Amino acid sequence: MTSEFFNERKAWSIDKHSILSSYAVTAARILGHLTVVDLMAGAGQYDDGAPGSPLIVLERALEAETKNYKYRIKGVFTETDMYSDLAKTLGQFPSSLWTAFEGEWQSHIPSILKELGDDNALIFPDPYGAKGIEWETLSQLVNRPDAVTEVLVNFNIQHFRRLAGFLESDAPHRNSWLAVIDRTMGDTHWREKVDMNADSDEHDAQIVEEYLSRLRKRGGFKYTETYPVNDPETERLKYYLIYGTRHIRGLEAMNDVVVRVYAQALDRRQSVQLQRGFQADFMAEMFEEPQVDPIEELAQAIRTVGRPAVTFRQLYLRMVQDGWFGKASSAHFRAAIRLLISRGQVEDMSSISNTDVIRFKG
Repeated sequence: MTSEFFNERKAWSIDKHSILSSYAVTAARILGHLTVVDLMAGAGQYDDGAPGSPLIVLERALEAETKNYKYRIKGVFTETDMYSDLAKTLGQFPSSLWTAFEGEWQSHIPSILKELGDDNALIFPDPYGAKGIEWETLSQLVNRPDAVTEVLVNFNIQHFRRLAGFLESDAPHRNSWLAVIDRTMGDTHWREKVDMNADSDEHDAQIVEEYLSRLRKRGGFKYTETYPVNDPETERLKYYLIYGTRHIRGLEAMNDVVVRVYAQALDRRQSVQLQRGFQADFMAEMFEEPQVDPIEELAQAIRTVGRPAVTFRQLYLRMVQDGWFGKASSAHFRAAIRLLISRGQVEDMSSISNTDVIRFKG
């Protein structure tokens, strides 16, 4: 990564940082303590004063400590090119809140694992490009059976798309470029699954699904989801944030975080377009995305579940995994259930907790 990247924070990085910040606090509240492992930490702060991921994490950590909250957050950071700048940023905070290593993170795996001990961890690989999330090394951090371990990966689909294009090329460096994806996936089997004759959206989805499948099968992550990060000015997809967890509570928490961040992102995107002279109603047609609070649409979708009785958590989990991740929070689901109750389509309920049974009529 070049230092020019840190001149100013790009608009699309706001989504990534918002998710990291909100989820770190949410997970720490649930677990009691959490260590965020930022594998490509950068300078910690942009030249324009905007906070980078290390500063964001440590601000949350310091807030929890100084306000004596019932949870604690710590940061472990690695950086190569901009370590001296990172050290200055980290030096603003008590040393008890952070540990830093200079150099490639892969060379510090034993030290990182020792630092983590049995603490809960969110592993955050944030590469600038396609290199840095190779499965052989990343698996050593995520396969920690004695502690809660989750991942939030910056998966740069633009770079992987270009590299996958060499599947149908006879260029001299074809094999070396494809090997970058081989190392990311941990094998070459992905080459048989990605159809470069499909449209771009389809083969992008195939590449991402290959990575998700490895997180599930080899990383033991029961739940995996993606969040597309777009440039608010051009509407172009920049990368995916890929989340993996072994625990349903983590999935529920991340979904609620992403719903909030998506709402904020949509507001920013609409503001950008409105500044260019577009009208709000035209923007809604151009985005062609689900509304942030689609209670009516959600209620209709819930009706298609087809079960006479199901717990709220079972319903929520099924629908989040079936396309509603990041589009409807647990509060939205409860509101949709209440709407169905008011219409007589669901039996009346005094409360809607995770274990309460929803009984459909008709």
